[in-house]
Amino acid sequence: MGNTATYAVVRHHNTRRISSVSTILRHHLPL
Repeated sequence: MGNTATYAVVRHHNTRRISSVSTILRHHLPL
């Protein structure tokens, strides 16, 4: 149960990081 919660948190943070990175790239690259 603890592993599942940890996985959910890690996955959430990874999703946030990816979206912020794509936002930064969107600002720097004319897409």
